[in-house]
Amino acid sequence: MHDMMRSVRPGTSAAALLAAAFAATAWLGSKPGAPEGSISTQTEAAPAPFGEGAFARAEPAGRLGLKRLATGLSMPLYVTAPPGDSGRAFIVERSGSIRILERATDTLKAAPFIQLSGLSSTGDGGLLCMAFHPDYATNGFFYVSYVDSSEVNRIDRYTVSAGDADLADAASRTAVLSYAAENPIHNGSWIAFGPDGFLYCTTRDGGTDFDPNDNAQNMASLVGKVLRIDVDNDDFGADDEKNYAVPIDNPYVSDAGALDEIWARGLRNAWRGCFDRANGDLYLADVGQEDVEEVDYQRADSSGGENYGWRLREGSIATPTGSFGGAPPAGNVEPAYDYRHVGTDGFPDELEGNSVIGGYVYRGPIERLRGKYFFGDFISKHVWSFEIDRDAKAVIEDSFTDWTAALPADAGTLNFLTSFGEDADGNLYLCDADGEVYRVVDLEILAGPLSVGRFKGRLQFPGAQKDRLAFKARLAMPDGFSVEGAHLIVDIGGVVQAFDLDAKGKSGGTDPEAKARLKVLPDKQQVQAGATLFDLTVTLKRGDFAADLADEGLDGTALDAPVERLVSVFVVAGGTPFISDETVVYKNRSGRKGSFKKKP
Repeated sequence: MHDMMRSVRPGTSAAALLAAAFAATAWLGSKPGAPEGSISTQTEAAPAPFGEGAFARAEPAGRLGLKRLATGLSMPLYVTAPPGDSGRAFIVERSGSIRILERATDTLKAAPFIQLSGLSSTGDGGLLCMAFHPDYATNGFFYVSYVDSSEVNRIDRYTVSAGDADLADAASRTAVLSYAAENPIHNGSWIAFGPDGFLYCTTRDGGTDFDPNDNAQNMASLVGKVLRIDVDNDDFGADDEKNYAVPIDNPYVSDAGALDEIWARGLRNAWRGCFDRANGDLYLADVGQEDVEEVDYQRADSSGGENYGWRLREGSIATPTGSFGGAPPAGNVEPAYDYRHVGTDGFPDELEGNSVIGGYVYRGPIERLRGKYFFGDFISKHVWSFEIDRDAKAVIEDSFTDWTAALPADAGTLNFLTSFGEDADGNLYLCDADGEVYRVVDLEILAGPLSVGRFKGRLQFPGAQKDRLAFKARLAMPDGFSVEGAHLIVDIGGVVQAFDLDAKGKSGGTDPEAKARLKVLPDKQQVQAGATLFDLTVTLKRGDFAADLADEGLDGTALDAPVERLVSVFVVAGGTPFISDETVVYKNRSGRKGSFKKKP
C-alpha cells in the first residue's frame, strides 16, 4: 500500500468494502496499441458510476484477493509455466528478461532464466510473450515472441541448458518465423500451443489508425491474423530464418491466393489469447480503434477460417469513423462479447473501458471460479469475467461479474494491468506495468487460527474531551507469525480502516491519532497449542466515522435499543490471510459517548 491508513465509506458488500481499502488513488496509462505506443503519466478520469447493464451482473463470490509476488520488474507482460511444472512460474519482462518465480516460497530467482538483447524499445516493441513446447520436459524447447531493433516481429526457439533447469542456453537460438509491418505499434504477438500441438500466433495489423493498407483482410499478408504452424517439422529446409511446417489441415492450404500459415483473420491488435485447458476453446481479446473493444471466441472443433471483421468491423458494429466501416465481410464471426469506450453512448457505463486485456478461463484450485473467463481493461482498470454457452457461442447472460473491487491486494496496488497469466496448476496471475506481479488467492483458505478473545471499544463525538474511536482485541495467531510487513484491516459495520505494520507491530504515518499496534503477550497460557497471543489496539479519528454513524442515528443521541454491528479483523502477512468476524453491540453511555463490546 502507498498510504499507511485509509478510510472508506460503506458499500453494499463486505468483500467490496475490504477491497476498497486497497483501491488506488489514481489510475494512469494509455492504451496498448494506441498511436503514441507508450505508457502515459497523465491521470485518467474515473469511470462513470455503475448503471444498469446489458448483461445481468453476478455478485463476486466469496472473499478473494491478490497476493503480490514480485516488485521492481521491468514492465512484466506475461506469466506462464512449462506443462506439469508446479514448482515454477516464468515472468516475461518487456526489456528482454525472463524471470523464474519459485512457487514454494513465492520468490524470484536472482539470475534470469534468459536475457535477450537487440530488442526494439520503441512503440510496442520488446519481448512480448513466450511458450513452452508441449514436450518441454523431454526436449527443453521454448519459444519467444519479440520485436527486434529493426522493428521486425520474430518468433525464435531456445533450449534450456543441459546442466541447469533454471538457466536457458542463450546460444541455442533458432529462428522460427518473422514478419515486418509498416509501423512499430499494435504488437499483440501472443503465442501458445493449442491442444493439437501446433503453435498459434496472433499478429499485429501493421498499420497506423484504421489499418490503412487493409492488412487484416489481405490474405497475402501474415499481419492482422492468427497463424497456426507446426514447429516439429520444416517445410523450408534451405531457409535458416523459417523453421516450421504448415499443418495440412490449415484452412487456406488449397487457396492459391492466401498464405498457408493463416488460421483466422480480421484482427487489429489481439492483446492476449488463451486456450481453455478443459476443452481447448480459443478466446481472443482484440483491442479496438475508436469505440469498441471485443472478445472473440472459437470452439475447439473449429476448422479455422474465421474472419473477425477488422477493418470493416469494430466489434459488432461497422467501424464508426475513417470511412472504413461496412457490412460484415465474408466469413465474419461476431464477437462473443464487446463493450464501448469510456465517453461513448449506447452501452452501459459499468462495462466501459478503452483497451481490452485478454485473460484466461480459470481452471485453478479455487473451485467457485472454474469455467469463468477473466479479462480486463488497461484504461478503466476493470477486471471482469463471464462464462460461455458453448453451443450458442455466446455469453451466458447472468454470468457477467465485475471483480474490480473484489480483489484486494495484500501489498502495493494494481495500477496498470498489462496481462494475465497462468501457471501449470491453473492459478491466475495479473501483471502490472509498474513492475508488480500478483496471483489471485482465496482469502477463505486460512492458514492458521485467528480468534477474537475480547473486543471493547469506545466512541466519542464532538464536544467530548477526545474526538476518536478506539478499541482493543485479543488475537490468537499461529506460532511463527511475524508482524513485520503485516497488513491490518478493520471493518466496523461497513466502515473500513487499513494499516501497514512495521517490525514492532506498529503502524506508521504522521497522524498519532490514527494508529494501530499488534503486540505479542508474554503469557501464552490462554492460547491453544501452536498459536501465540497478541493484543491489538486501534485508535481512529472520529471524523472518519461520524458521518456514517450519524446516518444510523449513532450521533450521541439516546438510542431506544443497543445496535449490533459486525466487525471483521483481517490480517495479511507474507501473503497469507487471516480473517475473523465478530458481532459487537453499540450502547450509548452519555450524550456524547458510546461504547462497543463483543456480543456475549
